[in-house]
Amino acid sequence: MKKNNLFKLALAVSLAAGTFVSCDKDNSLDKDSVLNTDKVEYSPLDLWLRETYLYPYNISVEYKWDQYKVDNTRYLTPADPKNVEKVMKVVKKVWIDSYTEVTYPEFIKENTNREFFLVGGVNLNKEGSQTLGLADQGQRIVLFTIDLIDVTNVNEIRQFVHTIQHEYVHILNQKRIFDKEAFGEITPSGYDSNWQNYNDPASRNEGFISAYSRSNVDEDFAEMAAAMLVNFTAYDAMINAVPNATGKAKLREKEALVVEYYKDIWDIDFYDLCQKADANTKKAAEEAQLGQ
Repeated sequence: MKKNNLFKLALAVSLAAGTFVSCDKDNSLDKDSVLNTDKVEYSPLDLWLRETYLYPYNISVEYKWDQYKVDNTRYLTPADPKNVEKVMKVVKKVWIDSYTEVTYPEFIKENTNREFFLVGGVNLNKEGSQTLGLADQGQRIVLFTIDLIDVTNVNEIRQFVHTIQHEYVHILNQKRIFDKEAFGEITPSGYDSNWQNYNDPASRNEGFISAYSRSNVDEDFAEMAAAMLVNFTAYDAMINAVPNATGKAKLREKEALVVEYYKDIWDIDFYDLCQKADANTKKAAEEAQLGQ
């Protein structure tokens, strides 16, 4: 009871002395307050990314290092900011613009990941292969080798964009699934988690567009679609050059199912999309050469 009486006395004294902090409009927050009222300052690069990706498509592009978005057991490096804009211009031209030209302006915004996370260096696997990109539950695409791409070189753009096209196929598949049973029945015995033991030419002879396609049905579908989107002319010539007639026929069967999926599920003429992507790849390289 003594403690309670002492508290009441202290309270009364404090009220009398007017020592309690009030919400009077003349009071201002201390500069060290937990409430930060300062205006956020964005760099020119940040503003460009917001105007180009965030506002029109609701896609955040993150290039500042975040250890929680990468595998900390690997030696990875942040993307150099000077490379970010030129690479993301290529992504916009080849990926977003191509889909927009064959669909409608809101297509990407309605059906896309919500974040790109950019890594400067190589993501090297134990067996010596490289992971060029990752799709995380349809919400984030992680892109590696940002600092190593020559955006004036068409072939390097194609190799880099292959990653985006492949991962975006996964995102579309997660929203609306393809016919896995029909696709998997074309080469049912050829899938192998140890796909590193095969090479690309031998895999094509067995009906797989690449050795990595053998890892599972989902990767097989994405690899087929990406190969066509990156450079359809080269893809078509590569299929025609497959020496094994059975393997060639199986690849054409898979191609037909990819085209059917895009038409029936997304109302997209896939061959038209391939042509647009190829044309925009060349435009991206030309614009980079001109410094645009």
